[in-house]
Amino acid sequence: MASTSTTHSLTPEVEANIALVRRFYEEIVNRQNTAILSDFIAPNFVDHIPHPLPVQPKVGHEAIRWFVETARTAVPDLQVDIEDVIAAGDKVVTRVLWHGTQQGRLLGADPTGKKVRFMGIDIARIANGKIVEHWGQIDVLRAIDQLGFMPV
Repeated sequence: MASTSTTHSLTPEVEANIALVRRFYEEIVNRQNTAILSDFIAPNFVDHIPHPLPVQPKVGHEAIRWFVETARTAVPDLQVDIEDVIAAGDKVVTRVLWHGTQQGRLLGADPTGKKVRFMGIDIARIANGKIVEHWGQIDVLRAIDQLGFMPV
């Protein structure tokens, strides 16, 4: 997982928060190890996503499990690389690069076999060593353009 970051005398708590988020991306997203979600996600976790799908859970471990399983169905080789990390207090902000090949249905569209790469920004709030809240944005337009879902 490639990443760059600049640190300025971080507290041990902030360093632990950064390490937790890095491990989350590696274990849960890249390795698809959702069996250990409770190591990273608090039971009262809330995902503050801007436009959830009607069936998308936003609370608890199920919110993350649903996202990972849904993403893997569409893009089985999905990986995320951390490009930048900014952290202070109880929050960790990451700029991430998502990439993979669409081999399953995605947003109602048939598989294209095309590779896709797009950026995202995630904010995680951490309490007692677990992620308790998440806010995120991804470059959906870049992704659907690369997959050919947008009319020319």
